[in-house]
Amino acid sequence: MENFNPKIERSNLDGSNRKILILKDIEWSNGVALSIEKKKLYFSDASFDKIEVCNMNGSDRKQILNDISPHIFGLSILGDYLYWTDWQLRSIERVHKLTGLNRTTIVNQASLAIDWISHNIYWADLETKRIEVMKIDTADRKKMIWENLINPRFLIIDPIHGFIHWSELSDTDKGFIARSKLDGTS
Repeated sequence: MENFNPKIERSNLDGSNRKILILKDIEWSNGVALSIEKKKLYFSDASFDKIEVCNMNGSDRKQILNDISPHIFGLSILGDYLYWTDWQLRSIERVHKLTGLNRTTIVNQASLAIDWISHNIYWADLETKRIEVMKIDTADRKKMIWENLINPRFLIIDPIHGFIHWSELSDTDKGFIARSKLDGTS
């Protein structure tokens, strides 16, 4: 069996100038988010069930939240909160990014993406097979895309160009990547 050395690294966009940031006490980091303005790196570890933060050079590592269960997957920052999805519960949760307090389940059965410009949170509801959106500040929620979806997952928001991208997975084909305008139109 090949040696497996979990770590978090950074590099230039062309892959050069690699630097290890986190090497110890990490097993399955499956969520990373950056706070550019605060120069912080947030990361989750599904094996240790925790969210941690450090400076962008890997120093000053601190735990934000532990005993996240059953399975954290993916991490995003918006305002004062960290948002993540839970692989097994299919939920979206959030916690205050500095204190680790005010943990809240926002939506069950979902895949998550955040528009940091308009402060919207988008999710693909795996049970109802639709994509929904909620304004973070007001908690106003609406169905965005619900027709002709097979199994929407893994959302990516491009707020600069005004698009949402997602993968469609099914048992009968290899799947594909789809996109729509952020207002739900083609």
